[in-house]
Amino acid sequence: MHFTLQVEAIITHAVSQLAYKWLPVPLPLPMVNARPSESDRIDPFELTLADWRNYIEEQRLGASPSAWVRILLKLNMSEVGLATVIFDNLLQIKMHDAVLIDYYHPQYPYLLKHIPDPPACLTCKGSLSLFQRSKLCLVGSRKASDFAFQEARSLALALAQTGRVVVSGGAIGCDAAAHLGALDSELLPVPTIVVFAGGLAKLYPQCLHSLFERLEGQGALLVSERLWEYPARPMDFPVRNRIIAGLSSSLVLMQAAERSGALNTASYALEQGREVYVLRHESDDVRAEGSRRILEEGAVPFHSTEDFLSLVLMD
Repeated sequence: MHFTLQVEAIITHAVSQLAYKWLPVPLPLPMVNARPSESDRIDPFELTLADWRNYIEEQRLGASPSAWVRILLKLNMSEVGLATVIFDNLLQIKMHDAVLIDYYHPQYPYLLKHIPDPPACLTCKGSLSLFQRSKLCLVGSRKASDFAFQEARSLALALAQTGRVVVSGGAIGCDAAAHLGALDSELLPVPTIVVFAGGLAKLYPQCLHSLFERLEGQGALLVSERLWEYPARPMDFPVRNRIIAGLSSSLVLMQAAERSGALNTASYALEQGREVYVLRHESDDVRAEGSRRILEEGAVPFHSTEDFLSLVLMD
């Protein structure tokens, strides 16, 4: 098996997941084609365990080791150990009719590729065509007020009806409302992308399993950076949030307390140069203290779904 940027991205992804450390995606050498051609691509599902082991061994003994090689040495992991992780992960993905989108895949999301720390690979199940459409991130508190929940659902429906794809994180509260609003549109595939903190074999939270089944059954796109079998850990959620923000051209914050995941996602969006909109709440609503802070940092306020549509979609 010869060196390709696609193979390097897949191995970088596996090592980064094992080490819980973001690693830079290998880039083309100067004076070489800016992006790999389709003829350079292989079907990773056709590679054997021995193929992966031999390639890893060759790179480990090479004169100019990749970033993943240095981390592998620190992990004190064998070539066959890493090869087995990669091979088993690919096997699970194929068995469940999912897809591994590496950084050089033609369907890797354009906006996500240009954040400071893009994932080397994404595991996806559902309608990949949603990646190519105009996307808007909609997030908010898990302990959402009735007002925030209803406005999130209403706004998601309105966005879906205008042809946009709603991106959120599949959590209870505002995230669930956003996905429900996309379902309310009765469009197929349902225009929403769910970005999970854990692998797609263990969708979290379990209390929303019926919602995830509905979304999957109607063509929504389920996405994760994690390996297939890896459950969500507390540290995975803030890391996941950069992907939610990175997939979208704009972010709408429906409600966020201080030190919340939704606030973390909105902060990522501001850092990534995205436009951020914030639903206004009563001044004494402690569940919106984070929302008020993001407004002070330059986000655009709105008061209702109708206000947002007139503010953004009618310009």
